Amino acid sequence: MVHPSEFKEVHSQIKQFHRATKQVCNIEKFQVRTTKAIENHIFCAIGSFIKKEFMRVDNIIVNWYQVQRNLFNQVIHAFIQASINTEGSFESQLRSLVNA
Repeated sequence: MVHPSEFKEVHSQIKQFHRATKQVCNIEKFQVRTTKAIENHIFCAIGSFIKKEFMRVDNIIVNWYQVQRNLFNQVIHAFIQASINTEGSFESQLRSLVNA
């Protein structure tokens, strides 16, 4: 028989896995219809979770959300740098807008 505290711990880990695959690995967000494409998406999402968990265990990241957050920050940084360094930048486009 399983001890209640053991059950609670396993249940908590399962909930964390489900939350991570939904929020971090986007397992629910796909626009495919064929069985093979759905299987591939689920396989890749679970593989992504496993990779992030290994990174967490190896102290490369602190938590699963760090990879997503850092990627987003890098994209924003690249966009801002490109806007600053190009003629007809984002700032100049904003100046040309008229408030009606």
